[in-house]
Amino acid sequence: MDDILDENNILIHQNTELKNKFKQLSDQLNIVSAKEQILREKNQAVEDFIAKSEQLAKEKADSVYQNELLKKQNEYNRLSSIAEEEIEKYSQQIKEMSEELESIKRTRIAVIQANKQEEKIKENKEDFCLIVSPAEHGDIEQLRAVAKKITKSRAVYMAI
Repeated sequence: MDDILDENNILIHQNTELKNKFKQLSDQLNIVSAKEQILREKNQAVEDFIAKSEQLAKEKADSVYQNELLKKQNEYNRLSSIAEEEIEKYSQQIKEMSEELESIKRTRIAVIQANKQEEKIKENKEDFCLIVSPAEHGDIEQLRAVAKKITKSRAVYMAI
């Protein structure tokens, strides 16, 4: 019974950790999405600036404006390239975080199902009881004594 309670406490602790990890990943996902939106807005601002520069060059047909246009196009290309790389990087991060989030969700569902099964076992103890002979009881006591002497005794307790 203590083993079941210990296992339940472990599962509850794992569930809490998974919830915290889920929240952290959700927060990180929100941050990445916000950064991606900022990059898109910056990209739009650069595109708007280039369009304005092109209009001035056409109106004035001046070589100074033509040179400025060329500079702005180069800057646009550079910034677009950087923005595309960052968008790709953040998209990959979002994909990885989404996969990790799905994994956490699956683990959480498994923990919930295990908790339900444990509750079922607690409610119907008599269905899961074993009749232990005195000889078997002696063996169990010997295994418990061995388990107390070793550092990683979980496997011994599981065997019991």
